[in-house]
Amino acid sequence: MVKANIVYKDDRWKKIPLQKIAQSSLNLIVDKILHKEKQLEISILASNDFELAKLNKQYRGSSTPTNILAWPEHDFKRSTPGALPNYTSTSYGDFDGFDFIGNLAISFDRCSIESEETNIIFDNHLTHLLVHGCLHLIGFDHHDELDARLMEDVERKLLSELGIKNPYETIGR
Repeated sequence: MVKANIVYKDDRWKKIPLQKIAQSSLNLIVDKILHKEKQLEISILASNDFELAKLNKQYRGSSTPTNILAWPEHDFKRSTPGALPNYTSTSYGDFDGFDFIGNLAISFDRCSIESEETNIIFDNHLTHLLVHGCLHLIGFDHHDELDARLMEDVERKLLSELGIKNPYETIGR
């Protein structure tokens, strides 16, 4: 079971089935990547370009807006670049609650602009971004070519499970 807590800072998100898409994205990660029955929880700030530009400046040093930002709650180990991250919970003892894995912030503006520019259905692009963000929360990154290739391969496979076309092919990558 998974839980996505959403804080709406931009009311345009309320017209989108964000809760449903977030839950299905996280469920997919749990079922196909973690391969365990886990109770995971994430928090999502559903906002806009203005807010994400501020957060991007504060946490990454870039004053431009971005589509999604992720703040993992756990540390991950990799044996080599391109290897799957090793997820370990930091829950203590026999804790029966949800394992909080991190925070995401997403921009309605970026999601809308990118889906229009790439001719991808908004909900499909949103799903891709949430899968991407959730992968960051469990230790995936794209800092080098091997890790980027692994992350994109995993995203393609997960999205195909939902009947969503390869987003990288659509945008010409």
